[in-house]
Amino acid sequence: MIEINTQPAELYKSLFENSYSVMLIIDPETGQIFDANKAACNYYGYSKQQLKNSLIDDINTLSKAQIQEELRKAERDDRNYFNFTHRLANGEIRDVEVFTGPLDIAGKTYLYSIIHDISDRRKVREALEQSENRFRRLFEESSDAIAFIEDGVFSDCNTALLEHLGSMERSDFIGKTPADLSPEYQPDGKKSSTKAAEIIKNVMKHGNTRFEWLHHRQNGEEFYVDVNLTRVYEHEKQIIHCIWRDITEQKKLEEQLTNEREQLTSIFDSIDEVVYISDPITYEILYVNKPTKKLFGAKIVGEKCYEKLQGKQSPCDFCTNAIILNKKYQPYKWEYYNPTIDRYFSVTDRIIKWPDGRDLRFELAVDVTELKNAQLALHQNEERYRTTLDHMIEGFQIIGFDWRYLYANDMVAKHGRTTKEKLLGRTMMEAYPGIDQTPLFSTLRDCMEKRIPARIENEFAYGENDSAWFQLSIQPAPEGIFIMSMDIGERKQTEKALYESEERLRHFFKYAPAAMAMFDENLRFLAVSKRWIVDYKLEGRILTGKSYYEIFPEVPEDRKEVYRNGLKGKVTKNEEEECKHPDGTSYWLRWEVRPWYRSDETIGGIVILTEDITDRKLAEIAARQSENQFHLIFKNSPLGIYIANNEGVILDCNKSLRDIWGFKTLKEVQGINILKYPAYLENGYASMIQKCIDSNEIIRKELPYLRKGNQELILSNYVIPLSDERGKVQKIFTKIEDITARRKSVEKLKNYTQALERSNQDLQEFAYVASHDLQEPLRMVASFLQLLERKLKDQLDESTKEYINFAVDGAKRMQRMINSLLSYSRLSFRERTLNHVDCNVLLKDVQENLKLLIEENHVVLTIGDLPTVYADQIQLEHVFQNLIENAIKFRNDHDPEIEISAQLINASVEKAAGRRKQVWRFSIKDNGIGILPEHQKRIFKIFNRLNPESGKKGTGIGLAICKKVIERYGGDIWVESQPEAGATFYFTIPAEEKD
Repeated sequence: MIEINTQPAELYKSLFENSYSVMLIIDPETGQIFDANKAACNYYGYSKQQLKNSLIDDINTLSKAQIQEELRKAERDDRNYFNFTHRLANGEIRDVEVFTGPLDIAGKTYLYSIIHDISDRRKVREALEQSENRFRRLFEESSDAIAFIEDGVFSDCNTALLEHLGSMERSDFIGKTPADLSPEYQPDGKKSSTKAAEIIKNVMKHGNTRFEWLHHRQNGEEFYVDVNLTRVYEHEKQIIHCIWRDITEQKKLEEQLTNEREQLTSIFDSIDEVVYISDPITYEILYVNKPTKKLFGAKIVGEKCYEKLQGKQSPCDFCTNAIILNKKYQPYKWEYYNPTIDRYFSVTDRIIKWPDGRDLRFELAVDVTELKNAQLALHQNEERYRTTLDHMIEGFQIIGFDWRYLYANDMVAKHGRTTKEKLLGRTMMEAYPGIDQTPLFSTLRDCMEKRIPARIENEFAYGENDSAWFQLSIQPAPEGIFIMSMDIGERKQTEKALYESEERLRHFFKYAPAAMAMFDENLRFLAVSKRWIVDYKLEGRILTGKSYYEIFPEVPEDRKEVYRNGLKGKVTKNEEEECKHPDGTSYWLRWEVRPWYRSDETIGGIVILTEDITDRKLAEIAARQSENQFHLIFKNSPLGIYIANNEGVILDCNKSLRDIWGFKTLKEVQGINILKYPAYLENGYASMIQKCIDSNEIIRKELPYLRKGNQELILSNYVIPLSDERGKVQKIFTKIEDITARRKSVEKLKNYTQALERSNQDLQEFAYVASHDLQEPLRMVASFLQLLERKLKDQLDESTKEYINFAVDGAKRMQRMINSLLSYSRLSFRERTLNHVDCNVLLKDVQENLKLLIEENHVVLTIGDLPTVYADQIQLEHVFQNLIENAIKFRNDHDPEIEISAQLINASVEKAAGRRKQVWRFSIKDNGIGILPEHQKRIFKIFNRLNPESGKKGTGIGLAICKKVIERYGGDIWVESQPEAGATFYFTIPAEEKD
């Protein structure tokens, strides 16, 4: 209790009246205001007398019951201050904090109250709470996992992160290290604990990092996350802000949206006043109050103010003594920070008159540390979240119910290609005209009006041919809606590039000319080329995902070692390896085993390439054999051969050349320059060689040559240039043949041809004579004999008649033979009319021609599917008709059965064909009397009848004509038969066109 009497009463009265703190003295029994200082009058807006005529209830807005309850709370909490709301004279309601203590005045106890207006402090606190609630909501409602790390362990997280971990309890999560939530080793082989410590150390040093991490859920299921760590400051302490996204499903293509987690800090809310009086000249402390003693110690009166209050050895450089002495009795307000007790103060200094007449310094210092801390925390908090959000790669925006932008970070402005200043306060429709007509706005409206969250991918068009892709997470918020946007253009391009890359890789592997296969680190098939499948005869088998050793169980140990070395990074090649087929034949392979690397430079597996080089190897062997054969041919060839350089100098030649040119030894020929040799200059041989060298073309030419001994020869020269890869002739290879004798033979052949042409002309003239002049006497003989028979019919005996008939038949048969002979001879010089002949249609014409014969003999004719051939239709019709007539003519007692068919065969296996091409083999099979084997060749000779005594009509020339026709096509005709077992006539015609 404070007692006021004698001289100190004047001091307290002076302090009471001149204090800038609002002070009231109240009668606790009646509630009457006993006294009020100037500051109270100024604060409440009443005069001192008005206040002294008022009850405390007149300015306190609480009822008596509420006031009593507040007093009881203070007593229960053992505190001497209260929080009330006071009403000012102008009706304004202010929040106040009242410090109250007993005061004895003339033996009566009053309440001495110091009133502090805390309305601004409360507004700051409410602003902080709103900010805290807003960011806590963003933090908790974020679909991204967010956490904070302090001193290497997790200190807080949001619900999304706990869900990622399998609905872990927050209390179980806090205090764990990243390694506690991860498998023992990360995919790169590093221990999770070691790697996490390294990353945290790096972040604390450099401020930010981003990486991928493998976590596991409570049930042991592993999942990948994309982690973004940022070092931030909280109350001057460094902590790590952690955001991760589950990228298990789309590890490299999708990034999940992350919200910054908000960590809220507490602001201390206790305010004390420091009151002390000191001598401005000597700096001696003359008086201190309780709060001051509590702060600085009870025994400071009489000490220097700068020593006890500021902890300095000399007066403070910020001391205000000079200022207030100059201002005399005017107050001076200022603020300062006291490092000794780590507190901020709002100070009011002034000079007061001490009872002994001295001018002393009066200081009322209100502890505003909490207010300062609150302001600093608010600034830091807002700055922290603003900085964090502005540095995030995602866009964060809050849209009000009136569609106005309430908040937008830097990335939102960047996504919209504008500035935050142009967005905040404006509606979406003002910022982006026409957006309310888009499907995107319909989704936003559903969230705004129906509170339906959504996650979509949207292509935002800025203008013609200008757009970008974003992933949007749209959530309802108390203010309206909250939108988190992430630019996924790179991911879209990556997806497209990845798809194209995979397609190219798949196409490359499928159609690579070499046998290729790609395996993972466990030697499981990842990709395989078509060539591999064909070479290893794996058609129809599913290889992807299967082990190499499952497909090829018998792999030698040395090859396994090659694969193991490949997985260690070694490349192994074998340019030529001879292998054996099961049948013992050899084949050669070129193979290579090399590792392939992931994007993080770790080995992902191996690629095996094999190439069957058997053809090349056999070609090399053949080339060596060919070279040996060339030397044998060069040495033993009957043709003269020499090799010369590109200047015409002969380098080598064989013996045949020396014999042709008339030289005896190789030395005589080597060194001769063909381009300068006199004999070759005269006959044009040198110019021919020069032309070959200049044009790089093969030249063939016949030239006269005067051999030693003046023997004239005709030589055929075949000159071949041998050039390098640039096309420049380096050597010439020449073959020379002595064609002198051939030239003479050609002359003889020419003479023979002319003679043959004359003979053919004579034959044609003979044919004309035979067809007209020779047949005329036969017709006359036959006619007169028949005339004689009719005239002497009654006078001739039977024998004579028979003789006449024999003579007539002989003449007619002679006429038929002449006609057949003419037909046969015409085949040699008659021009053929070749066309595509459909044998199915041709056989119908033949059946029509033989219709009466077929019906009279009850012939069963079976015709298969016949081809179209290139032939003379009339001649081919004659062949079919003759063979069918013979089959009917030489029948037995049964009805004739004839089968006609055709088959495409290789002529190399055909009887007597000897030509390597495909032919159509026709067959005409009957069930007639058959033909003896010894007669089967003779029947195709002209005028050859096997059984003339049988009475069967014929000239014996029909099969000869068939043979002549077929042989003109390059085909063959033959018969296969046994007596009384029928006969099959075969003939062949080339399948391709032939002139």
